[in-house]
Amino acid sequence: MATRLCWNSGFILNMAQAYRKFAEDIQNGTSLTPGFADAFKLHQLFDAVEKAAQTGERQVLVPS
Repeated sequence: MATRLCWNSGFILNMAQAYRKFAEDIQNGTSLTPGFADAFKLHQLFDAVEKAAQTGERQVLVPS
């Protein structure tokens, strides 16, 4: 069964807030919103969780 997005769901609000914060970063010359490096670290975490679930072994993330 396909999932439908509802206008009253949190998804729309979350996207609007992300775009607003991104625009503020551009206007103010800041970089407070998550970027590629943040996404990369998050995916490393996801990969470690998946590997731990598959192997049953604790995974160690090395800070970069």
